[in-house]
Amino acid sequence: MPMYFRKKILLAKIEATYGTDPTPTGGANAILASEISIQPMQGADADRGHDTPYLGANATIPFDLHQVISFKVELESSGTAGTAPAWGPLLRASGCAETITPGTDVVYNPISDSFESVTLYLHIDGHLFTLTGARGNCDVTVNASGIPVLEFTFTGLWTKPAAGTLPTPDFSAWQKPRIASNTATPLFTIGSEDMVMRSFKLGLGNQVEGRFLVGAEEIVIVDRSDMIECQVEAVALSTLDPWALA
Repeated sequence: MPMYFRKKILLAKIEATYGTDPTPTGGANAILASEISIQPMQGADADRGHDTPYLGANATIPFDLHQVISFKVELESSGTAGTAPAWGPLLRASGCAETITPGTDVVYNPISDSFESVTLYLHIDGHLFTLTGARGNCDVTVNASGIPVLEFTFTGLWTKPAAGTLPTPDFSAWQKPRIASNTATPLFTIGSEDMVMRSFKLGLGNQVEGRFLVGAEEIVIVDRSDMIECQVEAVALSTLDPWALA
């Protein structure tokens, strides 16, 4: 029987202890994602370098194994003030702190220590790919006449893929997104000046690396270089002078 890549479910759950699988479930941890891509076995190979009486490749030993997964989710709130959105765990594992004020709002701010991690399950038509200790990077993209999205790339510790049964996902926490438009997102400002915006991108710029040592393996966020890119309608220099700001 062929394996259908189209039949897949992504799950994610915050780890209480780094690298320890908290067992995400379809009922509580389903991620409504698109454009899922996985590199299931990344790392390097140590060439054993034997001298032999024949021609041919040397035997190698793989090391520093890890996995990389990327996907997009729709940027939309939970629908209830003070209730974290379903994509909250993903941003928390991308170097952001989640601050909940019940009945008011949920705020995400980048942090420089005490990073959380997440376990990701990717079920693909009877096969389970598990990434533990995963941390990642995120780009926030809002383009006029498009669906705002969060674009994630996670690196996780390697686990040998295994047979698995597709869980039944509950996507009820994921709200229908709104198109970025003058109706849904009427205000965009730079330096307190109202601007007409065509495209916007906020990149967290996390530098995510594997730390593979004797006695410890961990995916770490070692640095950040956040930046914003946007395209706006040109205005008079008296209104906004980008060269002076630069």
